[in-house]
Amino acid sequence: MAAPVQAGDDVILGFGDLAISAYVAEDGLSWKKGYGSQEDTKDQNGATRSKIRMDVYEELSGTFILDDPTGTTKPPALTPGDVITVVPPDSASAVWEVQDATTALAAGATKLTMTIRKEASMTYAS
Repeated sequence: MAAPVQAGDDVILGFGDLAISAYVAEDGLSWKKGYGSQEDTKDQNGATRSKIRMDVYEELSGTFILDDPTGTTKPPALTPGDVITVVPPDSASAVWEVQDATTALAAGATKLTMTIRKEASMTYAS
């Protein structure tokens, strides 16, 4: 399949360099950067004076299709707390923690739907 060509202003096409071993992203991903907690301090009039944001993280959610031309790969049985290695769209390979995952086995493609998280303060071992 040839790469798409665009005219006009450049935009990001597709999923970038997202890679999960033996899986390809299906039709879209949700990629979020956020904070685990935020504390708002107020002044005597109730107006927000400052916001303290803590526990920076990235979260990736989506559905992936098992990419196995040989038919020999066993789908993973992931549970919350498991770790996997992922190359996200804008950074180097890193180990992420599984927040939620389900594998759908059917007559068609085997699909893995999952949400994974990488906190800036955590280092996970695979």
